[in-house]
Amino acid sequence: MTDAESDCIGRAHWIKQNRAWRAPQSDSRDSEGRSGTHLPKSKKEPLDPKLYSYIFRRLVVDKRAPKEPIPLAQAIPVLVSGWKRTGLWPANYPSPTPTSTPTPTSVDGSKALPS
Repeated sequence: MTDAESDCIGRAHWIKQNRAWRAPQSDSRDSEGRSGTHLPKSKKEPLDPKLYSYIFRRLVVDKRAPKEPIPLAQAIPVLVSGWKRTGLWPANYPSPTPTSTPTPTSVDGSKALPS
């Protein structure tokens, strides 16, 4: 098998796997048959901070996949909350805030990119 044939097979496999990952799942169960973490129906609906501990435990400690993807902006506060609770977050380090997102810049950092 040539390198070109190997690359073609690898790419075809990647495309097939990517489509499977992105396809809607009727039942989100992991390899051990456990159901995934339940999240709000709307991804725009913010997560209730009272659920952070539960979600962190299900995702990180129990290693269960969520039924729906969690937007990064919603996942970060859940992770930080869990890390603080478990002592993995440095005590003198501030929590990230939505306003602390850096402004996009060009590759050389000289000016902001157009939106």
